[in-house]
Amino acid sequence: MDIYTTSDFIEKYVDKIKTAKFESLTEDTILKLNRIYHKENLHIDEEGNLVLLKQEEKENVIKVCNFFAVPIYRLMYDDGSEIHESGLGLVIYSKFSDEKYKRNFVNLSDEAIEKGNWLSIEYLDRDLFLYTKDLYKYLRIAIKLSTRILKKREVKIYYDSYWLEDEDAIDHIDERHIFDLLHSRDRDNQDKYGLEKDPVEIAKLLKEYTLQYKLIPFYTEPIDKEQNWGWEDNDYFYLPYASTWKWIRGILENRQYILKMKDKQIDEYLIEYEIFESNEERKTGVKRADRNSTVYAGKKERVLMIKKESMNDFLTKAEIN
Repeated sequence: MDIYTTSDFIEKYVDKIKTAKFESLTEDTILKLNRIYHKENLHIDEEGNLVLLKQEEKENVIKVCNFFAVPIYRLMYDDGSEIHESGLGLVIYSKFSDEKYKRNFVNLSDEAIEKGNWLSIEYLDRDLFLYTKDLYKYLRIAIKLSTRILKKREVKIYYDSYWLEDEDAIDHIDERHIFDLLHSRDRDNQDKYGLEKDPVEIAKLLKEYTLQYKLIPFYTEPIDKEQNWGWEDNDYFYLPYASTWKWIRGILENRQYILKMKDKQIDEYLIEYEIFESNEERKTGVKRADRNSTVYAGKKERVLMIKKESMNDFLTKAEIN
């Protein structure tokens, strides 16, 4: 089995539950998810729709889809020598009537989540749909963000043509003596406040950068354009994106610190904490950390626009400022 083959992950079970049971089962979960979704302007409404909040527009609520998804498992694949994280097991909730809600239990590969090819009549019921196809990027973001509510041992493993669940899955991992290895990244990458280590380290280096180099007032043309470290005003730093990351990588190499997260993941994390101010999205729907900004008259440059107050608060919380 190829770990990225969507068809191997297809598994579906559907049932209906009374509205009172739906509310008791999902009330706390919806609160948690809405807190996570808040910074992306996503929200699960009272009817169970995933919606996009667009405060700057007259139509300030846009329905993304008529359901919402809750992760219940990380899906893994054991190829006999290694275990790979390969997808998610989800419960998809949708309103069936005033008296009942429907639950679709589905397994989705990472490939399916990325491409959105699971949103079809062949896979989902006809009454579950996106309002327009171009809104899928918001559903994808919601699904990815929702994994934060999963506990480390909520796993399901595909092995030897069978799915192992619950204690069988945990026993299988423990027997292979790799549970700690699988989740060492999670443990090593978390400090006692639940902050990711890599973004904290990058924020710490950005602070060090702004203290080490003299930044010029924003919207001022540098005397030496080859040795310009960036700009600042009362509220923000404006650091050249490419050269700042080059400096960071050099420091990390000298200190023998190996990042476990990719650059773009760190960018996304620091955007979420409102340290980087973003005003653009990539084609995948992920926000860009670098802004194409007019840094002085007639000159545009891609910069990290860093909110000073947010970065200081972030570092204080991590107890490393």
